[in-house]
Formats: sequence, C-alpha cells, structure tokens
Amino acid sequence: MILVKLRKKLVIFSISYFTLSVLLLGYLLNLSIVKGYNQLETKQFNWEIERVITGTQQLIRSQEILVKDWSKWTDAYEYVHGQNPDFATDNVDGIFFEDQQLDYVCFFDASDQIVYAKEYDHTTKVLNDLDPKLAMSFLEFKDQSNLIQLGGQPVAFSAYQVTDSEGLKEHEGLFVFAFVLRDKHFETLSSELKENIILSDLRAEQAVVTEQIEIKSSENQSVAEYYMPYANEKLAVKIEIYLENDVRKLGQKMIRNASLLFVGIFIILNFIMYLGVKHSVVRILKISEDVSKISHSRDLNRRLDIKGKDELGMLRDDINFMLNKIEHMNRQLTEYATFDLLTGILNRRSGLERLEKLIAASNENNFELTICYIDINDLKLVNDELGHTYGDQLITDITECISRCIRSTDSFCRLGGDEFLIIFPYCNEKQSHEMLLRLREDLEHFNLTGHRPYQLSISAGILEYDGQMTIDEFLEVCDSKMYVDKKQIKAMKNSDIKNHL
Repeated sequence: MILVKLRKKLVIFSISYFTLSVLLLGYLLNLSIVKGYNQLETKQFNWEIERVITGTQQLIRSQEILVKDWSKWTDAYEYVHGQNPDFATDNVDGIFFEDQQLDYVCFFDASDQIVYAKEYDHTTKVLNDLDPKLAMSFLEFKDQSNLIQLGGQPVAFSAYQVTDSEGLKEHEGLFVFAFVLRDKHFETLSSELKENIILSDLRAEQAVVTEQIEIKSSENQSVAEYYMPYANEKLAVKIEIYLENDVRKLGQKMIRNASLLFVGIFIILNFIMYLGVKHSVVRILKISEDVSKISHSRDLNRRLDIKGKDELGMLRDDINFMLNKIEHMNRQLTEYATFDLLTGILNRRSGLERLEKLIAASNENNFELTICYIDINDLKLVNDELGHTYGDQLITDITECISRCIRSTDSFCRLGGDEFLIIFPYCNEKQSHEMLLRLREDLEHFNLTGHRPYQLSISAGILEYDGQMTIDEFLEVCDSKMYVDKKQIKAMKNSDIKNHL
C-alpha cells in the first residue's frame, strides 16, 4: 500500500518537474541570450588575462627551481665558505649562460661579500665582470624570486641562500640567477598562450597600479593593461594584452553557461521533488540511514529504532534479527579463527602469527626470545587402547598443566594433534629450561594424584632465537631438539624395562 502511494506521488511530481523545467529553462536561456552577452565577454577576457598574468609570474620565477637546486648542494656550501674555490669556474661558463638564457650570475659568501659576479653578452658571446654596485642590489632580496630595475633594465631574478645537500647547515651566502626581461620573452609567452602580449612601458608610474584590470573594448578588439611593480623602485613594468572578440568562443561559453544553468535548475526542481515526497518516505530514509551507519561503522551493537507496527516495523524486526545472528556468528568465527576448540588455547595460525610479530620485535628492540616445542608422548597409544575420549582428556590435562606453569606474558598454542608451542619473550634458554623442569615436576605430581588410566609425559625442545633465523628455521631446529629429547626418553624407558626384566 505504501509503495503504491509513493508511485502516485512520484508520477505527479515527475510530470510537474518536467513541465516546469522546460518552461523555466526556455525562459532563462532566452534571458541569457538577450542580456548575458556582456557578462560572458567580460568573463572570457578575465580568464585570458589570468592566464597571461600566471604565465608572466612563471616567467619571472623561471630560474627558481635551478637556484634552489644549486643552493642545496654541499659543493656550493663549501664554496661560500671558501673551501671550494674552483666551484664557479667549474660550473659556470658561457655555455651555461646560453643554455639557461641568463644575463647575470652572482655568488655571495657567508659574509655577504661578492665571490663571483658575471654578466654575459649574448651578442658577442663574452663573459664580463658585473659592476659590484649592481651585484650588491640583489642582497636586499634573499630567498625570493622578483623583478627589479637594474641598470635601467627590468631584471627577473631568483636569489636563495645556500645550505648543504642534507639541509642540515645554516642557510648562508646567496646564489643569484637573473636575466633581463626583453620583448623576446613576451613573444615566446604570446606564442605559448596564443595571446598578443606586448611589453609596453618599462618605467610606468607605480601609482597607477590597481587591483582592478581595466578592459578597453572596441568592436573587434579589447586591450587589458597589467602592471608588474619593481621591488627596488616606485615604478612598474606595463604589459598590454590584446584580446580578440571571438564571437564563436563567446557562443561556446554561453552554451556552457546554459548547460550549467540547466544543472542548477535540475537541482532546484529535484530538491522541490524531494520536499514533496519527504513526508511519505522519511521512515524509509531513517532505515536507510541507520543501515548505512551500521555498514560503514561495522558496529553490530547498533539496532534500528523505527516506530510502528506496519510493514516497515516488520522490516526493522527482520534486520535487527539478522544483525543479532551476524553478531553471534562473528563472535563464533573469531573464536574459531583464533583458539583451538579442544583446549581453548591459541590455534596454530594465531600462535605462529604471534611468534612472527615477536621475532620482528626482538630484531628491532634486541630482547631475548625463546620457544619450547612440545610433543605429547604415547597419545596414539592412549587413543588406540582407551579411545579418543581419553586421548582428548590427555591433551586437555597436559594443556592445563602447561598453562599453570608458564607466565602471563608467555604465549601457548596448539600446533596440531599432539604438538604444542610455548613462546617465552624476554626469556633466555636457561630460564626456559627452569620452566620446563617445573612443568615436568607438575606432570609427575599429576600422575601421582590425578587417578587417570594414563600417564602424562612430554618431549620438549628449547631454542633461543639468534636474531638471524627465519620463523620456519626457528621452528625446524627447535622441532629437531624435541625429537632428540623424545629419543632419549624412549631410550630411558627401554632401559628401565630391561632392568626390570
């Protein structure tokens, strides 16, 4: 009954949604075509200008990565401290200036004294000394990339202090890579950005610089002016950006905005539809929300709390019953995956996982780690002569004796059948043998007082971890020692029988 009502409501709201969407979309699209042209044009221009501004800033910072790389170099650090005098001549020459398109390279020592200052003439291919007064201008601008006026020319530079390759030494000295900002740079930038960019004025008054970029538009072209202030002068470089009024691009922009507008309308109408059906489906949403919380948090202690005795109430009861069953099964699976069903101690998988973690911890923290490999003697004989019930009883009796004798910090697991493993962290082989002696005494006491139709007896091998063995090697060697002990016990038993005869 509930689903039928929901379908009717959804049909009504769907029809209303479609009709209103078509009418509203048609109206808004028409409104966009008539009144939105200027806004689209301005946004298009602003986007183009932002690309140019970003490209110009990247041009100024073009040497930053190279300077930073050089400034984190042990050879460079030694150079600014006078320990590597050939550094500059070995690494900087005319080819370097050509490859990096540099005009100036300056190195300052830890006392901010010039140790290298050169300028390169790209026309004559000659490397000359840079006027020290001009070179000292860079000292005001440490650890930055910027634009200054140097010798009447706009110079883009990156200047960073020097440390060693590991970055452990104090930042000292200064490495500067710089180049004169020329028309060719903006010609390259124009080609890359597919824009018409002109370096208009090198000494524009900085007072005219504002955050707003004014666009002067004509019928076919628009011009935007962008100012880059010098860091050392109250002047700026003026850049003019010429933008074509491309109607096709503006049309595409308008269509894109129309699409976004349609998405907005869809969201609004979808929200209206949601409000219309919310009252009817609020309880279903509550069930979905609660189930989602349980699913994501994996908290099986949560239960659905939905009021009512209708179909949703029945669904609530069924889900809660299912959660109870899952919770119970998870507890059982955890126990089966971790503990041995007969003895209640760790099973083989859990025991070996714990041993592997302790081996890793021992290697990391350098503490002693010892294991004891145990095999129950004559279990097969008990099973064959007395039955498996007594065999299981024998296993649990020995398990209880061992559990009484080990420490709370030790780990005890059943490897399978009649084989067990005890893990002694922070314990050496001698201390483990003392525990084994106590265990044998406890078994002997049990044999005298336990009134069982069998005797408790074990064979054991003890081995201390040497920091080198793998877990398989560790267990294999310890297992071998256990079999040596088993042979010795068997030999002693045979000797006692012969003496008795």
